[in-house]
Amino acid sequence: MRNPDRIPLNVEAYQKVEAAILPTRQSACVYYILEIQSESLVRYLREHRLRFFSYVLYVCKETVLRFPFLNDFMLGGKKFRHTTMSVSTVMKKDVSKEGSISLVKIELEEKQTASEIQEKMDHRISTVRGEKEKGFKKLIQTLDRFPMPLFRIGLSLASFVDRLGLLPASLIHADPLHTSLVIANLGSVDGDAVFHHLYEWGTSSLFITLGRLDEQGKVTITFTIDERISEGQQLFKALAFFKDCLENPR
Repeated sequence: MRNPDRIPLNVEAYQKVEAAILPTRQSACVYYILEIQSESLVRYLREHRLRFFSYVLYVCKETVLRFPFLNDFMLGGKKFRHTTMSVSTVMKKDVSKEGSISLVKIELEEKQTASEIQEKMDHRISTVRGEKEKGFKKLIQTLDRFPMPLFRIGLSLASFVDRLGLLPASLIHADPLHTSLVIANLGSVDGDAVFHHLYEWGTSSLFITLGRLDEQGKVTITFTIDERISEGQQLFKALAFFKDCLENPR
């Protein structure tokens, strides 16, 4: 039985050629940078008691609803669309320890407000910090006990099973890289936005990094995108919509 997290899509002839020429996400990466300048954004966040990151997640959700192709991904030369929209991000599980980071994943729902997304994210982070390792991370820690050659073989086998659509649904649900989007809030650690790679494991075709939002509403945001999921014209329309939602919050 095929996994319920994805539906197959038809592809045009040129897309098949593109998938053959660019067989991996890393080979198909395109990069884009947005410079946001909006004092309205700063006022909006303050008035609604929102964190910048929470509002960005809301804008991501609204952009995918307007441009569903952003929820697509390529796997094994075939094109699929996620049946839900999920976002994964890095968090520190124990703020008192060096390292101790974990990827967390939350599902975004169509009618969620920015405030509801913020509450859901806070609850998810609180849960992760209080729980023992389980799911996908526990599996990786188990594989880590094996020598590197066996580790690679195990991961390759899992990737092959995933391409067949037979990876257990419980593993997909727990794995933060089987997601619509990975986002890194580098501004939260006083960092600048950087261009990040895409992961070959999992199903994410999009990686976003956020820089620092200053008091004047200026912030840099970068995108790394698998070009095989979209035509350039539609992608630019989606990015313009994303920028407008940030600079003119509503």
